[in-house]
Amino acid sequence: MNAINIGTKREPFWDTFLADEEKTTTRLRVNHPTFCDSLLELGEDFDENSSERFYISYPILVRGEDKWRLYYHPCRTEEGAKSRSGELAQTQLCVLESQDGINWTRPALDNFKARYGKPTNIVFDELNDGIFIFYDENPACPPEEKYKGLVCRVERKEDGKLIKRWLHCYTSADGLTFSEGYPIHYGYPVNDGAKYDSLNIPLWLGDRYILYYRWYDETPERSIRMVRYAYSEDFHTWHEGGLLSFNDEKIYQMYTNQVMRYERAPHIFMGLPTRYVERKAWTPNMEQIAAYPIKKTASDLNPPETTREGLAVTDCLFMSSRDGEYWNRFCEAFMTPGFENPDNWVYGDCYPSYGFMDLGDENYYFYTIDNHLSYGKAKPLYRWKIRKDGFAYFDADDNGAVLVTKPITFGGKKLYLNFETSAAGSIYVDLLDADGNEIEGKTSFEIFGNAIDREVYFADGSDFSDYAGKPVRLRFRMQDARLYSMKFE
Repeated sequence: MNAINIGTKREPFWDTFLADEEKTTTRLRVNHPTFCDSLLELGEDFDENSSERFYISYPILVRGEDKWRLYYHPCRTEEGAKSRSGELAQTQLCVLESQDGINWTRPALDNFKARYGKPTNIVFDELNDGIFIFYDENPACPPEEKYKGLVCRVERKEDGKLIKRWLHCYTSADGLTFSEGYPIHYGYPVNDGAKYDSLNIPLWLGDRYILYYRWYDETPERSIRMVRYAYSEDFHTWHEGGLLSFNDEKIYQMYTNQVMRYERAPHIFMGLPTRYVERKAWTPNMEQIAAYPIKKTASDLNPPETTREGLAVTDCLFMSSRDGEYWNRFCEAFMTPGFENPDNWVYGDCYPSYGFMDLGDENYYFYTIDNHLSYGKAKPLYRWKIRKDGFAYFDADDNGAVLVTKPITFGGKKLYLNFETSAAGSIYVDLLDADGNEIEGKTSFEIFGNAIDREVYFADGSDFSDYAGKPVRLRFRMQDARLYSMKFE
């Protein structure tokens, strides 16, 4: 077995890539975020300018030089939430600004002052569904295109019949005022699967771009929401890759993909897709859900048991990848709608923000604005937190278990762990040779507590420097403990 060179990269324990599964008895588990608070209500911005019914969705976090921006969509149609004609909602994109993630202000922009008679925080007005703001890290990107707004555009016949959809790229130097830009991805004929609704997400990989976009696998028997990817060297011409593939064989519909590079380990991709689940039949349980009036009202053009607004619910998954194409997906939800209330357990829950806010402590913060079927009701911005590296972990209960790595090579002389134990729990780290034999004296002191970066000390007082660059294994003996990541320095 060839050794895996991890160098000094941080390695989150989100998959079994480093684990020797024949020797490992710890469990790989998905973690869950913690609710912090609900902040401002966003619906008040557009009471006078929007239609009677609107919903708010797709928050996008972008870090600037001295503040954070949160872009969000107050979406509307002429018929509000009752529109079932297949039209894409006419969408605004607005922006908030903050330095601490708690206190948000609305910048006064003159983009549409002539239309509304006053400055607003509107960045885009009356475009189609799913505007994604992308800060381009390509060093060759022209300054006037550093911010890109990806929008689904459509073309119709005179009778209104849809001919095609495509992605259009608007460009900006400051992320607030955008030029017309150019089309970037014409994709396929409209009946071949490329829908481009929701968020379509590009990333700069260092030598080329990758684009993750919405796709439908449609047959007479089913219509499954999926994600495809494509590559480009210049952001203009795109070469098709294929459909994302997964470690599991289950068919789950992913309404969004939310793919990003993980900041603390940039060689790892992560995603928080919203999972769309449509129940097969109406049951008495539907009428006992606290949000039953919403589900029934949303379906009042047809019986609720025949429409997705009556049958559908959504939650959020966590997935990660090392190449951007093959993904380790947890089928247990990362986030669920939570304890029932009159606004949740409907189609439109669990849409996390794109991106995380790093305020320098042990957590990342992110936001949700739940429930597409808000029916004119102002929706608060909810703040959540998740431990850094803590989206998934290897876990051992009080009976104890071990995680044994495949042969690895590393750089540096110190090992740091992101972990937690109970008061009675512990972790011991053993250095093994490539064949799995113990190396005399290379067992750590007992490790316990809860820390993001805890240095590992061998009981004989030595460090790891004598073994840097040599094939070895690590064995973690764990009891009532969680292991989130490791890093050599």
